[in-house]
Amino acid sequence: MPKLCIHCGIDCADSKRFKDAKGNYTCLKCYDRLKYGLPIEKDAPVDQGAPIALADEAPIEGEPVPCPRCRRLIPAGRTLCMNCNYDTAIGAAPRTPAMDVSRPCAKCGYDMKGLALNAACPECGADSYTRSRAAKEGKQGTWWSKWLGS
Repeated sequence: MPKLCIHCGIDCADSKRFKDAKGNYTCLKCYDRLKYGLPIEKDAPVDQGAPIALADEAPIEGEPVPCPRCRRLIPAGRTLCMNCNYDTAIGAAPRTPAMDVSRPCAKCGYDMKGLALNAACPECGADSYTRSRAAKEGKQGTWWSKWLGS
């Protein structure tokens, strides 16, 4: 008997799945994407007469793979990058509570809510180092302004 995921419609009878109180199934991929607040990617209907696309060559067992986000090596057999938290199983990094806080860019004032803490400002392009320098100068003034007495 097929066990169809209520989000993407894939038969998850032979894979890890979750069942809710109503008896509906959710596949592991959709469950992870919902857990991190990501949209569900519905598979396009398969044309039975179309040729099957070949998958990319799988990495050799025991060989580390580069993270698609930060390019650091992810150890073989793992899906989570220890540097940037990118999860290759779901194709995204989980949201952090700090991403849901309104925080203006110290250089231009753009609201950085929803962006990673180390992300560059999309408005002015300032990286985290430039923003921290601008914040310090804004609070303390520059050394030459103190020297000039302004």
